[in-house]
Amino acid sequence: MEYLQSEIIPKKRLFFILTHTGVNQEEFKKNNTIAEEFINNLPSESETIISQYSNYLDSNTVFVPDNEPKINCIPNLNSALLSVQQKIEFIFNKEISVVLFSNGPCTDDPKATITSIMDRGIKFFCITTKNEALVTLASLSTNISFHVYENSSKLTEYIKEITKNKIEIPVLHKISVANQTIQTSKDDLSISFKIFLNSNEHAFKENEIEIEILTNDYYYGQKVIVPNKVDCNTPYIAHLVLRVANNSSNYDLPSKIYFKIKVKEQVFDGFFTLDLVWFTGDFETLKPINIWVEGLMGNGKSSVLNMLFNLFTSNPEIYDYFISSNYHSHVTKKISFSKISDILDVFKGIAGANWPLFDKIKDKIKISLVDKPGITNTDANISFLLASKGAYHNNTHKDQMVASNKEKKEYECHAVIFVVSLSEIFANKAEMELVKKKTEEVIDKVNIQPILAVTFSDNFTETQLEAAKKQLYKCDLNVAKNNIFFVHPYINGETKRKIEKDIEAFKLLKYAVKVGIQKQFQKEMDSKDIQKKQRESDSNEATTTLNDASTSTPNEPATTNPIGSVTKKTFAITLIHEGNDFKIKVPQKYTVTKLYGMAKKKFSIKEDFSLNDEDDVELVGDFPLDDVIFEEESRFKVNIKKD
Repeated sequence: MEYLQSEIIPKKRLFFILTHTGVNQEEFKKNNTIAEEFINNLPSESETIISQYSNYLDSNTVFVPDNEPKINCIPNLNSALLSVQQKIEFIFNKEISVVLFSNGPCTDDPKATITSIMDRGIKFFCITTKNEALVTLASLSTNISFHVYENSSKLTEYIKEITKNKIEIPVLHKISVANQTIQTSKDDLSISFKIFLNSNEHAFKENEIEIEILTNDYYYGQKVIVPNKVDCNTPYIAHLVLRVANNSSNYDLPSKIYFKIKVKEQVFDGFFTLDLVWFTGDFETLKPINIWVEGLMGNGKSSVLNMLFNLFTSNPEIYDYFISSNYHSHVTKKISFSKISDILDVFKGIAGANWPLFDKIKDKIKISLVDKPGITNTDANISFLLASKGAYHNNTHKDQMVASNKEKKEYECHAVIFVVSLSEIFANKAEMELVKKKTEEVIDKVNIQPILAVTFSDNFTETQLEAAKKQLYKCDLNVAKNNIFFVHPYINGETKRKIEKDIEAFKLLKYAVKVGIQKQFQKEMDSKDIQKKQRESDSNEATTTLNDASTSTPNEPATTNPIGSVTKKTFAITLIHEGNDFKIKVPQKYTVTKLYGMAKKKFSIKEDFSLNDEDDVELVGDFPLDDVIFEEESRFKVNIKKD
């Protein structure tokens, strides 16, 4: 079983400093000096609350560092601890420790209070200057950590030891996706949250453990109280369902999902990250799709290709299939059509990777990533019009970049991603013109909306990046704002995946697949339209010939009507949902119901909705479109109906 990466978040530290005033002024000063040294050597984010107690001192003279509020002296240790206990009731989400500075002896009996505080998971430390003091102080509890002060160096080492970033949570956890197949990002996510123990040191009764997944912009949260006992032999698995929020379409998948584990009175915060391989159902298509990745040399084309491919692997390692020009002076020298399923076969064989969804992805994902030589001034022989017809075949070498006379459907271009470096695109006007020329070609000759993947924005400050984005949106590259994606590929020897980068790649590929599906659909509709016109033309010619033959005399040859019957054009319809346009051509007899079904499928709409025209009039009924639409081009907006 593949477990999701998860982590318990270290809490901010809060130290209750309890300083014994001692039996005389000398001990009073000594304890204060050591306490001040202790405080000054704590990690920078640590907080302290200082109290002093006395068994002998009559005055209220107390030690308080300059940056701390003054606190009155408390009569004895137990009273000081009871005061700590009261304050703890109102402190949340912090790692609390009590540090006692004393040379003993203890004249009251604080054992019960110490035990009560420790039962809440609070650590207890005691620092003294006298070995003999250990005899009396050690009797307070066997779980107190003692340090006999000798010098500053050893105290510093002790502080480092007790403030290490180790989280002592009494229960362990593992989180996994409960589904056994890929799903879409719009589906609810089922997870298994396992709570278990590794030793018999702790055991918990029914209802003593609580698990809560916190709500975020994308998913609604869920809370469950563990109804069973939990010990080292009896784990508990909570089956949780993260429901997709109603407005999730306005947000990206979350990079982290936060949760809380409450064990008795202790609360531990944590998070887990999603493995996007489970959501590759977003890339499932009925027919094969070829996504061409184009770009200037050195702009990160191969890195973007690798980034897209890695979405289909479940290991934290990065797999490099497409070789970057930064390594070994490599330059792509041929057109290569790489099926996702074929690349997976290569790496599964090399790494022996246990990818749980390997077979599912191979069966369902029909995407090929197409790599080609980078754009240059001599690239005029590359025609995307011919590419859209399947005229460029796999392994066509750069020196032989001539379209084949035999067009193959398996090599048709359905979407194009242009990779550009943010730093280079403005610095080199000639390169910008090359990209502009290619985007124009893709739009005008092939009717594909180009996609821009912008790389190398890491070195920009936030202000510089915002300015560059505005300039990019305004520049004349023929790419709509919604089609521009900023990505941060894995470069410079990176070996571990980052969910934030994967989400960028996920959005890019999801959009490219949508464009590809739209192009495929449009080609099918155009093909059907051509076939229909051909059949009508053949029928008209046959009818005309028969009519002419029946009216002609034996001495007059039959004539053909050069005009024939008039055939209406198809409707060009644009469906709009959440800023995304879906452009189609449909036959004039296409029904309203079918148009609704197409919108629901293309935009993955789950809610009840209507299609409204530009005058906000709702399209209703099951009529043929030519009964309700009178323009050759129409626009309809998806309107989600409120409950």
